[in-house]
Amino acid sequence: MTRPTGRNALSVLGITAAILVCGTCVGAAPKARTVEFMLDDVLGKFALYSGDGIRCYVLPKETVSSLEDLQRRIVQLPRGAIVHWMPSQLEPSGAPILFAKGQFARFAKFCRDRGVELIVEGIPAK
Repeated sequence: MTRPTGRNALSVLGITAAILVCGTCVGAAPKARTVEFMLDDVLGKFALYSGDGIRCYVLPKETVSSLEDLQRRIVQLPRGAIVHWMPSQLEPSGAPILFAKGQFARFAKFCRDRGVELIVEGIPAK
């Protein structure tokens, strides 16, 4: 039996490294990109649009006029989407006000049930 020479040993190492690198590339699933949206309720109108910043101008097609309209838009978002909202009005209890008092809990559950994360910002912790 012959012993491997230095060149054969390097060749084996090179092939092994190539297999490991290719196996890692093939086996690695691409990371899903999180889709972020803003729920904007400035000036008494609500709008839901993609992006992570409040806009100076909102397109009419991005506005929503009722809780039901907002829920129809939420259903269209992909699972895992994140909706950021900094409410402009709060109930005395500290709960955010959507179109009318008492709707927030129902809306938050609606989002959770559809795999949409609702992040309410700007509310002091109790």
